[in-house]
Amino acid sequence: MSNARQRELIREFLAVTSATSAAAETYLERNHWSLDHALDDFYTQSGGGGRAEQYSAELVATFERYAAGGAMDTEALVRYVGDLGFQLEDVATLCLARLLKVEELTADISRFQFLSTWHGLGCSSLPDMRAAVDALELRLRTDAAYFRALYAYTFGLGLDAGGRRLSVETAIAYWSLFFLDHTYAVTVPAPRLRSWFEFLRAGDHSVSRDTWDMFPRFAQRFPDDTELLEHYNELASWPLVIDEYYEWVKGRNQL
Repeated sequence: MSNARQRELIREFLAVTSATSAAAETYLERNHWSLDHALDDFYTQSGGGGRAEQYSAELVATFERYAAGGAMDTEALVRYVGDLGFQLEDVATLCLARLLKVEELTADISRFQFLSTWHGLGCSSLPDMRAAVDALELRLRTDAAYFRALYAYTFGLGLDAGGRRLSVETAIAYWSLFFLDHTYAVTVPAPRLRSWFEFLRAGDHSVSRDTWDMFPRFAQRFPDDTELLEHYNELASWPLVIDEYYEWVKGRNQL
């Protein structure tokens, strides 16, 4: 975001609040320059009135157990996930991150993000929150649209700061979470998954957004090598790395 746009947002924040310029910048920065989120955060912190929701004391206490300076940092998020009974590498943790609108793994979770999300779901305590996330993880087993939404979201979450492509090992870790146990609404045949991983690890590859999005469709369209070798069309609009994978499979089958 440009400096000019940041100054414009500060002016807009000041126009509707009694805050100082320094406070306006602080609220906007910790809410990733979202004006609406920053304003809600400001009114919540200032003790009600205006746009603020009336959050329960139990919910506020849950947030403050982990927060410092009005936000949960990465270390606090790790503790929070653990106290909910999850591991960082669980699919349920991805459900939680998407629910809280976490945009990157190193980003803080603002007071507004946390309180407004759980208030909207009627959750105040850790057991309530655990039950809500468990329900989302269960939904992945039957709701293909929700699965695809979480899958698409995960690509951005896994990027390094400023990056545009996933490392092979990061992508494989996420693909393993989603597809290795065949328990969710969208599946990938195990032989195709193993072969794909072997190909990626053997070469100098990284994973683009297009490859990430298209791989499940490719794997379902060509579930085994016979289907792939007989029907794959190199002129179709598959990503280049999938064309290269086809050539790799074809070469192995000619040995």
